[in-house]
Amino acid sequence: KHPHYEHGMKLLDTDKAASILNQMRQRGGVVAFDYEATCLKPEYEGAEIVCASACWEGRRTIAFPWHGKAIEASRELLHSDCQFIASNLKFEDRWTRKFLGKPVRHWAWDTMLAAHAIDNREGITGLKFQSFVLFGTKDYDSHIESYKKSKDKGGNSPNRMRELEPSVMLEYCA
Repeated sequence: KHPHYEHGMKLLDTDKAASILNQMRQRGGVVAFDYEATCLKPEYEGAEIVCASACWEGRRTIAFPWHGKAIEASRELLHSDCQFIASNLKFEDRWTRKFLGKPVRHWAWDTMLAAHAIDNREGITGLKFQSFVLFGTKDYDSHIESYKKSKDKGGNSPNRMRELEPSVMLEYCA
């Protein structure tokens, strides 16, 4: 396997990611966006965004480390006229406000809130369950579950996402 290409998504260096993010912004449309971070709350003193992913119009998905030119390109994209989708968008919006200085400009959809509107029973609204029921997507994160957890229940202590092999982390984020 090529280390930068897995399951149809490119796992990119930050210069290439910046170029593609700029293309997404220029084309406009709908972009799903996701961060992986070192904890749940960006106000934690050591909080960091580790990587991000963007999927343009359901056609092209990229994942990239959070540094270099990709940060500014993300800022420009998230403050553009594109419409944005997230699962639990309050997480992405909170981190965007903290690390990019202002909120996402045009939120269009929150898949988590939509799942709650369809069926609010416990255990039904999670992304993993909905991915399986709607798309047949089987387990995609059990191999990294322990890396995602903080030491405390409040989410303020760091998780272990930085310890993951970068290609594994980026594939999960994508």
